[in-house]
Amino acid sequence: MEQTLQIQSSSIFRATVSGAIAAIVGMFLWMVIPLLTKLQVSYTAIVIGVFVGIVVRVAGRSTSRVFGCLAAGFSLLSCMGGYLLTGIALGAIKHGKPFFTYARSLSFSTHVSFISATFTRPTSLLFYGLAIYLAYFTVVRHKKVVQ
Repeated sequence: MEQTLQIQSSSIFRATVSGAIAAIVGMFLWMVIPLLTKLQVSYTAIVIGVFVGIVVRVAGRSTSRVFGCLAAGFSLLSCMGGYLLTGIALGAIKHGKPFFTYARSLSFSTHVSFISATFTRPTSLLFYGLAIYLAYFTVVRHKKVVQ
């Protein structure tokens, strides 16, 4: 019986599109959990890092460092975007406005300053770093050397 080998080529395009979609899903996950639990849970970054890493690795069909860096970047953007969405959602609830109305009422500099404020807290930096690390190493996994 003949065995046929199926060679799968890696695709940076598929990895990029899938990673962007996974990052958007992660942002909404980051937003929904604090709204439901009334707690800011930074460990959601761990889940986002692993999730984005798996999606990029599977969609891109590669374990190269380029794909690991792509996943790491998307996981960081997902965490920062999720933090921003959470702040907008909580502000909208506090002021009694719809989400999009409140988001549009804020200036671009307000959005930027809100995100940059997260880089002053050590716990946020720790969890952002974990998300980046886990996304990268979920893609770039080490293979055992068989002798």
